[in-house]
Amino acid sequence: MINLKFKDEVESFNKYFNKFKNVRIALYGIGRMTSVILTELGMQYNFVALLDKDPENIGRNIRGVPIVSVENVEKVADIIIINTHRNYWNIIFHRIRDVKIPVYYLDGTIARTEVLEESSGNEYWQKDVKDLEREVENYDIVTFDLFDTLIARSILIPDDVQNLSSDRLNDITDSLGNFYDERKRADSLLSNKYINIDEIYDIIWNKNSYSEELKEMAKRIELDVERVVSYPRADMVKLCNRISEEKEVYIISDMYLPTSFLKELCYKAGISENIPLMISNELKHSKKDGSLWEQFVKEHEKSQIIHIGDDVIGDIEQPKRYGIATAYVASPNKIWEMSSMKELLVRVQTKAESVFAGLLCKRLFADAFGLVATRGKVILKSYEDIGYVLFGSMMYTFLEWIDEQTKKQNINRIFFMARDGYWLIEDYNYLKSVACKKIYTQAQYLPVSREVLLIADCDSDKEWSPLLEHPYSGRFCDYVKSRLHYSLPENDEHSDEWIVLPSEISKIKEWLRPYIDMIFPGLSKEANEFKEYLNELHLCKDDALVDLWYAGSSQKLLSKILGIDLQGFYMVVRKQASDNDMHACFQKNNDYKGEDSYIRKQSIFVESFLTAPYGMIKSIKQDGTFMTEPKMTNQKEWNARIRINNGIKEFIKDYEKLGNRWIDTDFINELWKQFYLGNIEIEEQLKSAFYYDNILSKVQEYPVFE
Repeated sequence: MINLKFKDEVESFNKYFNKFKNVRIALYGIGRMTSVILTELGMQYNFVALLDKDPENIGRNIRGVPIVSVENVEKVADIIIINTHRNYWNIIFHRIRDVKIPVYYLDGTIARTEVLEESSGNEYWQKDVKDLEREVENYDIVTFDLFDTLIARSILIPDDVQNLSSDRLNDITDSLGNFYDERKRADSLLSNKYINIDEIYDIIWNKNSYSEELKEMAKRIELDVERVVSYPRADMVKLCNRISEEKEVYIISDMYLPTSFLKELCYKAGISENIPLMISNELKHSKKDGSLWEQFVKEHEKSQIIHIGDDVIGDIEQPKRYGIATAYVASPNKIWEMSSMKELLVRVQTKAESVFAGLLCKRLFADAFGLVATRGKVILKSYEDIGYVLFGSMMYTFLEWIDEQTKKQNINRIFFMARDGYWLIEDYNYLKSVACKKIYTQAQYLPVSREVLLIADCDSDKEWSPLLEHPYSGRFCDYVKSRLHYSLPENDEHSDEWIVLPSEISKIKEWLRPYIDMIFPGLSKEANEFKEYLNELHLCKDDALVDLWYAGSSQKLLSKILGIDLQGFYMVVRKQASDNDMHACFQKNNDYKGEDSYIRKQSIFVESFLTAPYGMIKSIKQDGTFMTEPKMTNQKEWNARIRINNGIKEFIKDYEKLGNRWIDTDFINELWKQFYLGNIEIEEQLKSAFYYDNILSKVQEYPVFE
């Protein structure tokens, strides 16, 4: 009978590889996943060899299947199946890509190197800001567009300004009904490029019986939103200021906002105060219909002029009609559209997604030529960027979702379980401190681990098999020390022998027999101390647990130990009909195993960040103090995690400034899909801070990015 813990893995393997039962198969990987497949399916398939990157393992065998070298595998096997976490598939295939027999990934697809759509052929990536500076040397006058050239907005489309303004206004008063619709209808007047914001609001108020006080408040809110979302494009501002020291420079804009307000934004952006602004609504001419350029040329007819901007009509085509040279500078949105993660842009639909996309735009595409060096490839160049771009929206939505679930399930307290919950509870408390809304559910950090729970589930009168049989791959002495908290004597004959569990449990129980009386009393004492600690917490059915994924094993063990049914909130779960107490955030209702979740597909990367500054918890005393395993690389690289979380907090703060709307989980999944496909990458020098470690299963760690 299949071990229920690994039922999904076995069923999936059968689903994809049933047709290969009569061929000779080599499995790449010698860890827990291969142990499961050999144990459960060893008699049904013809497994003839195993592969591993460590040459020292060649010659060993697991359940009678030898570990062979890549050079020799073709002699004994017909196909290779890469039987590891998907995070390593592409890396492993690179390692063995010269073999002459077919290689398959665990999802049944033929192994291949991911080939991304090239954006490097785009001519925009052929020049940079220095080229632009050289280009203007031969001109007397240089003019700059303002919005999306020198200043951008941390929103995706201009409509978002009205959206955010209307939301803020509706929070203050309901006297204006759906003000967004009124404001949008007034926007249709902007086909007249000479209209200003005062005239727009006068038209709205002339159609309605709103008070003059409300008009001024609504207008003030819109301008406040403009202040919040506006930011400088630093490389272009620097260029503009530098040119203005030597040449005559103007800023020319088709805009309904008043010059006085735009000067305020320019000052905030660091644009030189000596540069004059020419604004369509005050000059009664516009760039887009050409009248402003016609007038400008008349006033400077003896000068050689070049204009720099982003709008194809107003900044490029129209000035050319009047003999003005032009230089195109892509807006942040356009750079995204040309970048390696352009697929995500077309997915933006809701207001929340648009606001989120605007923040991504600001973070990734603010510099006009920031992606020239990578030819459009998006590369996260700091730990703060990793936190802001990848983890920020995931953490924000997960924490907001948890709080919403506590209301639905009538939960009084939530417990973030160690070690995954270390950053989760810190960010939950940070969200509470900056959120512009409600009271959040009481939260607490729960020091616990699977090992502690397995020990607590046993005592001297019960069977210890669940603790002993939990999957493990490594030396017998390491297993006894990490799992059973006992050091074998130096003369133990099996000390250095390699073991694989659960398949070899009968042998292991026999080897442990001489030490039972020394091992289990200590474990029983630890179990009792942990239970006393739990009693002090007074957990009840109105409490819930927070974990990352997957089958709810810790939740079920803790519920069993306490004798109560606790709820559990997760990113992704394996759903079963009986699991009404397990709730998943990043998972569609019909995706019972979370197979469509790209966050789950990057689980080892997520876990390598969502850890604590100490090793795995091995025991907990009544007062809540705990003993841990030694620190590993993730803990030694702790400063990287602090910086990542600083990026998360920065995102939470920025997003809260722009309102409080959930970001759709499907959209976040699409963002992680871009990362999974390699359309978003992490700078090589940053990758060494991320490791996968699970000392309960193996006293070893692996780099997430090899």
